[in-house]
Amino acid sequence: MILIIESFPYTVSLLGGDDFLELLRKYLARFVYTDTLPFDARVLNMICLVGFFSAVISFFLHAIEQSNLFTMGIKVAMVVSIVLLIVISNRFNLHTQGKWVTVTGFCFIFFPLIFLQNGGLHSGISAYFVLSMSVIFLLMTGKTRIVLLALFIITTFICYYVDMVHPQYIYPLSDRQQYIDSAGAYLITGFFIGPVSVMLRKLYMLEEKKADAASSAKGDFLAQMSHEMRTPMNAIIGTAAISKSATDLEEYRSYMLRIEDASKHLLGVINDILDMSKIEAGKLELLEEPFVFGDMVASVVGIHRFRLDEKHHHLEVHIDKRIPRVFYGDRQRLAQIIANLLSNAVKFTPDEGSITISATLLDNWEAPEDENIVPVSDETCIILIDITDTGIGISEEQQSRLFRSFEQANNSTSREYGGTGLGLAISQRIARAMGGDVTVESRLGEGSCFSVIVRLRPAADDVLPVSHESDEQRARKDMTGLFANRTALLVDDLKINCEIAAALLEPTGLDLIFASNGQEAVEAFAAEPDAFDLILMDIQMPGMDGYEATRRIRKMDNPHARRVPIIAMTANVFKEDVDKSLESGMDAHLGKPLNIDEVVKTIQDALDKQGG
Repeated sequence: MILIIESFPYTVSLLGGDDFLELLRKYLARFVYTDTLPFDARVLNMICLVGFFSAVISFFLHAIEQSNLFTMGIKVAMVVSIVLLIVISNRFNLHTQGKWVTVTGFCFIFFPLIFLQNGGLHSGISAYFVLSMSVIFLLMTGKTRIVLLALFIITTFICYYVDMVHPQYIYPLSDRQQYIDSAGAYLITGFFIGPVSVMLRKLYMLEEKKADAASSAKGDFLAQMSHEMRTPMNAIIGTAAISKSATDLEEYRSYMLRIEDASKHLLGVINDILDMSKIEAGKLELLEEPFVFGDMVASVVGIHRFRLDEKHHHLEVHIDKRIPRVFYGDRQRLAQIIANLLSNAVKFTPDEGSITISATLLDNWEAPEDENIVPVSDETCIILIDITDTGIGISEEQQSRLFRSFEQANNSTSREYGGTGLGLAISQRIARAMGGDVTVESRLGEGSCFSVIVRLRPAADDVLPVSHESDEQRARKDMTGLFANRTALLVDDLKINCEIAAALLEPTGLDLIFASNGQEAVEAFAAEPDAFDLILMDIQMPGMDGYEATRRIRKMDNPHARRVPIIAMTANVFKEDVDKSLESGMDAHLGKPLNIDEVVKTIQDALDKQGG
């Protein structure tokens, strides 16, 4: 049977069914042999496909045996239900519900009806029994499979009992009809099991290859991340050791600057990994805040100015005058895309090369078919940002892998230039979340042009808040003695974190009282609640964590306990961590490593909100 099924496509082709064969191949590629659907969804689609052909064959066999109209109606209902199941389960991602519909329909509706309307024990019902059992085995697992098998066997026994005790309820068949029905039933069951076996074997082979590829990619990724993290860590540890013997202040300062650069590089690697994990989990969320487009581009260029000057690159920036000055959107994420592409341009362009950034307003843009491109309203502007360089270029074969996670153009690239291989993948995902895309045109040895298209909603100038730069300047200017005569309870289980926070906050005049876990924090606050103007709370601590400590403080029978500002100061930086902090009763959230300007601004806002 399997050999017959495997030769089926060639038979169809010889009979002139090339169009049908191409349609079948497209179905298998899109709904069965694909990575975009979970495994159980592909199995359901496979069973539905073969079930459809089985139902059609069964319909024609019953037409030959001149079955009654009710039986023919059942066959038509089977064909229609399978088609609807394929469409609805894939259109609305209802594969789990589709499994239940399939099992219920085949085993507990169609099987009893066929039994009663098609001769009962005198037909090929044993073949339909095997067919229904196969459907349960293929679609269900664990205890659910056992329960459904038991219920189906009970249903079968009830049907057999009706046939033996109340044969008047069974529609009789002639000898000719019994012969045709029995032969057809066994043929259909064989036809069903044969293709399913072939497809299932291929599916398992594809899953095995995917698992092997994932395992290999995981190994490569861990090796790459180990290299990317150990390199700056080696610089940090080594420079710190060397700095101990420094006798000159300028020499010591240069060592500290090297440590700072290496630390920022390490933080960038960690942020890339976290960003990719958010994207893969579908948790990337974009802000909708007003920002000045030109200022955003200028700030990105400013960050890379040192490296540009160091390599003597000639940089040109062109912004279309038709582009609105202010947009609503996620300034930070858009800047991240441009920064990633500009960083690559600087990295892969030799000394004294040229780099050009140009932004153009497009009248229209036809988005490619991709489920990751988020549709947006017609009120948005289409902005094209090109980053062009005279660097080493990328071959066509390398371009095909360029936007895959954890991959660079080739293995030697990571060894020579470093990098996680995540920057382009992250940039493309963010751009698609903004209704656009990231593409590349390049030739090996002739430079590259990365094109970013995003959709942004224009805004009026008067919606702009106080600029981020002004906040930083004001924080630095007003930091000295800003929190004099204020006392904060700093809760953290690591001594080094307490020392860093104390050193950063020392110029503000904030008096700090320390607690090493949530229990100590609750006891310290309960002993003298009015002594604290503020609580800086770590999250992960031995014993009682920061969430529980916050909840207990808020429940205290003291008015100050309900209004004292509690700020999370933690390395837990995902959105769900922020939400959990706020739900527990905290007022704000600060992520580690700490940015002193952000810390000061957050504390100031919390105290101002409290009204004192």
